[in-house]
Amino acid sequence: MRNTLSGKGGFTLVELLVVTGILGLVIGAIYSLYLTHMRTAFNQDEIVEVQQNLRIAMDAVTRDLKMAGALVPYGTPAIDPTSTSTNLIINTGVPTDAVVRINSTTDVVNSETSHSFTVDSPDILAKFKDQATSPPPDTVRIIRPFNGSQPLDTTVMGNLKVASKTATTITLKRVDDASFGTDITIKNGDVISKISAASASKFDTITYSVGNCPTGSGLSGSCLNRSVNGGTADAIASNLAAITFTILTEDTYGSSSNTSVQVTIDGVTVKKASATDQPRTRQLISIVKLRNRRYY
Repeated sequence: MRNTLSGKGGFTLVELLVVTGILGLVIGAIYSLYLTHMRTAFNQDEIVEVQQNLRIAMDAVTRDLKMAGALVPYGTPAIDPTSTSTNLIINTGVPTDAVVRINSTTDVVNSETSHSFTVDSPDILAKFKDQATSPPPDTVRIIRPFNGSQPLDTTVMGNLKVASKTATTITLKRVDDASFGTDITIKNGDVISKISAASASKFDTITYSVGNCPTGSGLSGSCLNRSVNGGTADAIASNLAAITFTILTEDTYGSSSNTSVQVTIDGVTVKKASATDQPRTRQLISIVKLRNRRYY
């Protein structure tokens, strides 16, 4: 009988071992490249998150600094003198961006419990929440620009709420729903400003600092915290290592005055792709000009 296997080729054991070794090297190289790529992608995501936090923090500080000194009584500096390089205190009569100008003179009668005012910027009224349609209503104050006694009456016009509004008018009441209790003439050009909370003060103080993230914020580590009038702090951004405020001054009319603030914010990554990775840092610097400075 003829051997049917004669003349058939095959692989020897040595050949199989060589091929297996080469294949293992190729797979190992591919896997190493994959790990490197994944680690790089992970690190880039962390850096992008830090940079985004830096932008959010800088935008918030810049927005408030641009309103520093707005509609505050004479003699009140835009930047509180007790501010430090790590703790910025801003004085402003406008702690929010909702401000509308009254465009006609009207008398508020002491026995009234509400009064309507016509305004010259109807589109801005959308920023005010009223008691009629969007409870709870916003708290507001009425300020007379370029007058050292604003708000007009601290106990009355410094602590109002929005009762209702139309396309061109806004109706205000005292927060306690009592009558105004005094006759007050509101003049054309007086300003209605939304404030962060019920307050009878003449202006608000906004404080920025880096510290532990507030309880209940869902964030951990260091946050940029913002508080108004010493109230509960809100977390603006997280993953921040430090913030430095440098107040810049210049000689104006024979005296030194604050002109701008240099804000330096450092962010740091908190996650690591591997135990050997080091935290990565990024820094954002901006000089914000104080637009509401007074020389008198």
